[in-house]
Amino acid sequence: MFVEAADKLGTLAKLDGAPPKNRLTAGVAAVDLYENKLEQSAKGLEILLALHNGGLSTLPVRERLARAAARTGSWAEATRILEELMNERPERDGRIEAARLAIAIHRDRLHSPHRAIAAVTKLLEESPGDGEALDVVVGLDPNIPQRQAVLERGRDAILLALHEVPGSLDNQRRLARISHALGDGSLEQSALSCAVALGGPDGSSEQMIVLLGSKKPRLPQVVLTEPMVRQILASGDDGPVAELFVALGPTLAEALGPQLAALGVHPKKDRIDPRAGLSLRNEIASWAGAFGITTFDLYVGGRDAGGVQGIPGETPAIVVGSGVNAPLSPTTRARVARELLAIVRGTTVTRWRDDTTIAAIVVAACNIAKVPVDHPPFAVLAEVERLIGKAINRKTKGLIQPICKMVVQSGQDARQWAARARASQGRVAALASGDVSVVLADVFGEPVERLGGVARDDLRAHELLRFVLSRPYFELRRSLGLEG
Repeated sequence: MFVEAADKLGTLAKLDGAPPKNRLTAGVAAVDLYENKLEQSAKGLEILLALHNGGLSTLPVRERLARAAARTGSWAEATRILEELMNERPERDGRIEAARLAIAIHRDRLHSPHRAIAAVTKLLEESPGDGEALDVVVGLDPNIPQRQAVLERGRDAILLALHEVPGSLDNQRRLARISHALGDGSLEQSALSCAVALGGPDGSSEQMIVLLGSKKPRLPQVVLTEPMVRQILASGDDGPVAELFVALGPTLAEALGPQLAALGVHPKKDRIDPRAGLSLRNEIASWAGAFGITTFDLYVGGRDAGGVQGIPGETPAIVVGSGVNAPLSPTTRARVARELLAIVRGTTVTRWRDDTTIAAIVVAACNIAKVPVDHPPFAVLAEVERLIGKAINRKTKGLIQPICKMVVQSGQDARQWAARARASQGRVAALASGDVSVVLADVFGEPVERLGGVARDDLRAHELLRFVLSRPYFELRRSLGLEG
């Protein structure tokens, strides 16, 4: 007699004069019958709502009420109960589940995502970087009061997550959308360029990068100060070995290259007269000035039509390919800044010679300065020492002697330093271009279309992706006047 039993139990559950405990027991029993024996879930929901509205529901009853409401398509009731459960459930995972279900119902069943703001806020409180919640907030009306604060917290959470796992393509794309919603064009451009580096061009991201970049100055407005240079340099690109290469820069170019002849450049025919007023030279001069280089020679030609190569010397030289024109593209700006930093820091050789040769240079310099140093039997040492010995002048010999003593005392590994010096070149290239994807394409020698397969798992790429989403990167861009 399930029908009669369910009706009588339901009547008792709704009876105001009955003891609360009896009402609750009767109501649950009636719901069991309606749901499990009579297949009348709507009547079960009616009783659960009566208990809830009468202040008699417990947490288990509210759990059951949420399920019953969803089962019967009573979506408004379901979200109301779920939004209570998302605050009441004792376990974090349970609170997250309730909030997530409430969001899904508001969005997919009631078609009113703006009403999910409470559930979204709770979900992000429990799981600050939750992608589903953030995607909902991005699509909300900008006039919703809580939207800005929720997006800012989400942005910060995504940035923290990307610091840990910079190769997450989904999070990079999500960060770009959040930045766009917040009106932060600088962060949006960086996040989009990271996404392109990891996932390749998608037809819209690269266009947005170009659009955002077109609104900003291409040329630096100030000279880099010493604190700014320190912010550019990668961790580990310092110490006595770094000082030694600063002192040896012009000597190493003469001894080990690069030289104009090796680049296929004619010293007279391909040199650009500074008085010609060529816009290409003027743009490169602005970048050179930012690095404190007031005099340099510019050559156009060589074997690589799009290449840029710096040559340290008493008068430094920049060689650009015949395909390089003004205004400088992001790729060219990246290469120009990379070569200028290398000239100033004496690290041009780190891209021309392997790390064993870099270590041999340090030993050769110590031998020339007559500073004893323990070293492995490098096969290239005799050749390196001979070439440097021919190129070095007396002034440089005197300059490097105390530095060589510090190198020996420190025990710094020149090969490890060389990798950090190249990391610094990548950082300044990203800073100048505003597009990390073109920098990584240069680093790996891959077109952007095929870059993602390499960059997603490479530690060098991860380090550079972290940098372009960091506070120092944006501070440097603003200080140089590159953010307008």
